[in-house]
Amino acid sequence: MADIDNFEYKLENIESKNTKSRKELDKKYREQESILNDMWKGLSNKDWDQSLKYFGTLVDNSGHILEIVKGQNEIVQDNISITRDVLKLLRNSRRNTELLRYSDWITDLIQEINNKLDNIEDVNSHVVWNKIAHEVSITLDEFELLMALKWKSNDEFHIKESQTEAEALETLKPESFSELQCFVEPLRKAINAVKFGEIISCLYIFLPIRAF
Repeated sequence: MADIDNFEYKLENIESKNTKSRKELDKKYREQESILNDMWKGLSNKDWDQSLKYFGTLVDNSGHILEIVKGQNEIVQDNISITRDVLKLLRNSRRNTELLRYSDWITDLIQEINNKLDNIEDVNSHVVWNKIAHEVSITLDEFELLMALKWKSNDEFHIKESQTEAEALETLKPESFSELQCFVEPLRKAINAVKFGEIISCLYIFLPIRAF
């Protein structure tokens, strides 16, 4: 949201500058026409002093027009820059949204762990976690990231039904995502854990998950 607000502010600033520049340019063009008419009258009447005076005014006004045109070029460059930034934001947003669609694999991970537990209250979390960490190489921090990713997701991103484990792992690469890269490796481990059936128990109920 902060990025969007920043883009809106920049765009409003560009629009304001462009409006001001356009009005100044229109004014100078009208002055230019008036000066040329007066200078032509002086030449027609052979009033050389008057014509020379208007010529000097014409040179000054032309200089002002040139400065306005240069300013408009800067406005165009600013507009190009903000357009590129918006396109980059949209591209990153699309990629990050795609990452959220992998959350069904986290659901599978949790379900498989749950299926292995008879009575979670009797489980020693430290012992169970060490066993899971040894078998699937998922650290506590990575598990917390997986849970955070699950919470970020919603139903419209679910794609597991049409995606195999191999396809998920093939498309799930850190370089494909920008702001959510920290979730990629834990998610790959979760998919591998589901793929090979290596999970023993569910920790998400009693692990001290951090707030995100």
